[in-house]
Formats: sequence, C-alpha cells, structure tokens
Amino acid sequence: CLVSPLDHSVWAYEPLKRVVDRAVVLGFQDATAMTAPGSLAPQDWFSGRIAWLLHQVDPARLVVALGGMGYDWNTGDGSRHPVSYAEAMRLASLHEAEVTFDKTSRNTTFPYFDGVYSHEVWLLDAASAHNELLALLHHNIGGVALWPLTDADPAIGTLLRTALPVADLGPLVRNVGIGDYVGYEGTGSFQQLLRAARHGIRSMAVDAASGLVDDVRYSRI
Repeated sequence: CLVSPLDHSVWAYEPLKRVVDRAVVLGFQDATAMTAPGSLAPQDWFSGRIAWLLHQVDPARLVVALGGMGYDWNTGDGSRHPVSYAEAMRLASLHEAEVTFDKTSRNTTFPYFDGVYSHEVWLLDAASAHNELLALLHHNIGGVALWPLTDADPAIGTLLRTALPVADLGPLVRNVGIGDYVGYEGTGSFQQLLRAARHGIRSMAVDAASGLVDDVRYSRI
C-alpha cells in the first residue's frame, strides 16, 4: 500500500505502479507548503488531478482520501496550524465571523480577529466532500476514505453513507453539530464558561447544471 498526495510525481513512476496493490491518494494540498492562506482542495484542481491520476493508476487499486480538516492562518505573524471542523465552528461563533463559500475554489472560509491578529481559516467540509464525491462518481475507483477521520465535519460521514446525487441535499447537511467538543481560550489553571454549545444550521445551494454545491449559508453557528 502506498500513501501519497494527489499531486505527487510518484504516481507517474512506472516500476512502482506495477508492484503497488493499493494506492491511497490524499486529495488535498499540503498547507504547510503553501506561502499564503488559501483553499486546501480547489474543485478544479481536484477534478483535474483525479483525471490525470486515472491514466496513471488502475482505478480498482485507487482509494481517494477526502480532506476533512481546516487550517487557521495568522495573517499577522504568518504562522498557521491545523484546526478541526468543530474548532473552526467554535472560532467562527466566538468571533462572530461570517462563514462563506468561495465560488472559485468551492471551499469554505472565514476571517476573524482575535484581538491582536487577523486570521483566515480555510476548511474542507461536507460541501467540498459532496463535490469531490460527484467528481469520483463514475470512475469505479477502489474506495473513498476520510483524512483525518476524527477532525471532520460529521455530515461528511452522512454523505459517504448516501447514494449520490440526491434530489434534496438539505436534510443531509442542515444540522451542524460538534458533539461534546470543548475548546479553550487563553492559558491558566482556572476556566470560565464563555459560551454553551449549540447546534448550528446551514443550507447549501446546488448548481442545476453540474450538480455541484455552489453556495453555503450558515444561519446559525
């Protein structure tokens, strides 16, 4: 079994392809190699790289791992760190950020200010997963995985258990729950409850021609 990013040149190496029984492809970009905040898996990039990869690897041996993470870029000092979907939603709620769907990349993003620095968060969530699953729909690949499993938008699991496309995507993705996740602000030995957990509500609009999600609205986070 070989695990490697979708855009890695290893997939074009003929001797290796002949001996690999299972190829697990990470379907997202390495944020640590990015020089500026941005989408982790632009839809056109994903679809184009998958089309190329299917000419390099036997589809039956191919497992595509959809991204289920986010990254928080500190635009003040240039640092970045991974965030789970739950943590991203907590930050958006705490800082009253407007979560938007980037129409170019079809990835979710939002900015926020922590009192000192500005931040930019980019997420892979149920919207990106839905669009990527549609891109894989008719290629008869060996399987689909989620990477990482524990940090992802819970609705991605629902989509993976659903035969896509569906006539009404709304009920599958409407409720935004983060389970028993607890986030922390600041340091020290004592904690104070800043905000109780609550379920969020979102809606997704689907392009009639392509079937892809082309807008996401959060009415409550």
